Amino acid sequence: MGYLRDLLLMVCALLLQSTFGPKLRIGWVVPDFVVLSVLCGALSRGEVWGTSLGFLGGFFLDIYSPDLFGLNAFSLSIVGFVGGRGRGRVGTEYLLVQAGACVAAVLLHDGIYIFFLEKGNMLGWLSRMVVEALPTALYTAAVGVGISAARSLALGRRLIYA
Repeated sequence: MGYLRDLLLMVCALLLQSTFGPKLRIGWVVPDFVVLSVLCGALSRGEVWGTSLGFLGGFFLDIYSPDLFGLNAFSLSIVGFVGGRGRGRVGTEYLLVQAGACVAAVLLHDGIYIFFLEKGNMLGWLSRMVVEALPTALYTAAVGVGISAARSLALGRRLIYA
């Protein structure tokens, strides 16, 4: 049942990313719901499922940008694998740890994506990481922690801040 939930979460994330995501835009920064869903699936089921979920989500994102076909699937697969390796090792009940995991996941995805987009130009890569990826990572972490906190409150659980 958990695998089906993760697949439905991925479909919802893809729909949110394409329809509702632009409405949440602050300047040029949009939260990355697909990375959040891959990270959630990877942390709950492990690296094999995280890699598979990342590939699936990346494949569907790549359909919308065929000029770089495969790059999202590759980078999200790595995010899923790395996130899955943290399963059982990361105390995800803490909000600050959740925020840190979200920031790390978005920076990993965007770092790989921008590296290939910039064709190895390290100055261009560094510039885009600071200007684009870091604000996206922070905004995505804020949205992800907000969703997690709302879910905890809705389920009657206590929030753990530290």
